[in-house]
Amino acid sequence: MIEKVFLAVIRFYEHNDPLVFLVPLIIISIGSLIFKPRRRGVFFLLGVLLLLLQFEYTKVIFKEVKIDWVNQIFAADFQLRKAQMATFLLQEVTPICLSVAGWGFLALAALI
Repeated sequence: MIEKVFLAVIRFYEHNDPLVFLVPLIIISIGSLIFKPRRRGVFFLLGVLLLLLQFEYTKVIFKEVKIDWVNQIFAADFQLRKAQMATFLLQEVTPICLSVAGWGFLALAALI
């Protein structure tokens, strides 16, 4: 029984290691904003939230975008070029923008 629990914890960590790291940072940031609101805390919270959103986007939402969203947005007779552009924006540009914005907010929090 203990081995199964241990293996479940290890597999959860292997599958969600950024989540395990980012959620305590979010909790600490929210706590610091409650007790001592500062701009640094807001930027730190925004940065961590964007990095968490980027992780979840690439892990979960990315597959949905690839399979369902583009097919639902564009009909079969729609121009292929516009569908390819939307796919490129949703699959390539969005994760990069989320990551750059998240790290940018963290850098801004460190500089202020």
